[in-house]
Amino acid sequence: MIKRYLEPGLWQLIKQRPETWLFKGESWNGVILSAYNDSKAALLEQYSDNNKLADLSCGKVNRLQIQHPFSRIFPVLGPVLDMPSTVGFGDNFMPAVQVAHFGASERFIVQPGREEQAILTLPGGQSAHPLSIFYRSGYEDYIYNANTPLLPQPSEYQLILSPE
Repeated sequence: MIKRYLEPGLWQLIKQRPETWLFKGESWNGVILSAYNDSKAALLEQYSDNNKLADLSCGKVNRLQIQHPFSRIFPVLGPVLDMPSTVGFGDNFMPAVQVAHFGASERFIVQPGREEQAILTLPGGQSAHPLSIFYRSGYEDYIYNANTPLLPQPSEYQLILSPE
């Protein structure tokens, strides 16, 4: 993967195509085509079982892998704590800003005066406690682009603390 800080310089090289950057007998078209073919072959080898470009969608290559902080420390807990891996967002023409372990941590949209329509979708739900019934509550909404209301909804449970 190209590091973000290298991209502007690479685009400048591609646009200007200085001959001094080439080895004897090379052409810019050949170098660019060779880079494309090498990248395509590497991606197909890694992500395609049948050697088809259709397998290289942004969502398949950049699968969502939402990992609980404890499973990073104790990987054996991953199957219990981590969210199921799923195809990421985007497609061949509209990639999402994400890779396997980096992406949007929430969707939050609110317009002043229309707070009742505001949404806050958290990919792991409201609770980071794996024994909570709310542990994975936001995951389905997040992966299927459903809107989770921001404002409180009718109560499902009530906890009453009373002194003895």
